[in-house]
Amino acid sequence: MPAWTPGLAVIVGWDPPLKTCFGQVLDRWAATEEDQCLLWVGDTVREMPSVEQLETLLGDSGILTEAPRALLRLDSQTPTRPHTLQAERRSHDHT
Repeated sequence: MPAWTPGLAVIVGWDPPLKTCFGQVLDRWAATEEDQCLLWVGDTVREMPSVEQLETLLGDSGILTEAPRALLRLDSQTPTRPHTLQAERRSHDHT
């Protein structure tokens, strides 16, 4: 996602286990890694279930263009399969 301010990076995505959009605003010029993250949203279950909510929170940091917006919507609507280890565990639990 393009940032409004030079030196900032805006990262967005969908977290299937948490069922939430997430966004981070990073200062690429920060002196230390600890100072790099300026904003992190969508790190709890269903905190940000819609792309519009994410856009509202990140609106001052950058612009979410149509392509990433569409991908986020698609990701949020696509069911995910359990990881192989989760499926194996379930089959062992039922035997």
